[in-house]
Amino acid sequence: MINSQNATNAQIAEHFGMTADPSGMPYAIDNKGRRYYITDLRTRLRKEAKTKKTRKARAVTQKIALPSAEEHLAMLNTEFSEYHWFIRESQPGLDIEELGLKFYFIGGAGVHQLNIRSKNFSSKELNNFYADKKILKGHKGVGSITIGSLSYDEVVSIASDIIEKSKTVI
Repeated sequence: MINSQNATNAQIAEHFGMTADPSGMPYAIDNKGRRYYITDLRTRLRKEAKTKKTRKARAVTQKIALPSAEEHLAMLNTEFSEYHWFIRESQPGLDIEELGLKFYFIGGAGVHQLNIRSKNFSSKELNNFYADKKILKGHKGVGSITIGSLSYDEVVSIASDIIEKSKTVI
């Protein structure tokens, strides 16, 4: 692909299968004798380059495969031997009825979210516990909070922490 800004008139005309005007005017002539402005062809060349770049960029991003919910589930179950995570609405979840806790794990590419629902703690208390984290949602009156931008290790430590805090309350 040639650079549309640095290309000569002859190079641009050749790229589109035409010949440059021999008189030196800014035209290209196709095989049927029709004239095209070089500036129009230069614009077409620039647009061609952009679409090829975006196609390449899209292809690169599509190659990044996110871990599946089943893979996240297997990792979480190895961390929490006492409790069993399961797939809830296409994402791993954990219900601990005796502690009044429900977890929803939303996995991403290296960055995850954790939704905590508690019968023992209010949203305000949960916000205070995890004030140093990025709180995405806090529901008033209900003990529910969503924490985002977490590494996998942070998800495990927060879940373990709130489980331990719930055990001390009961």
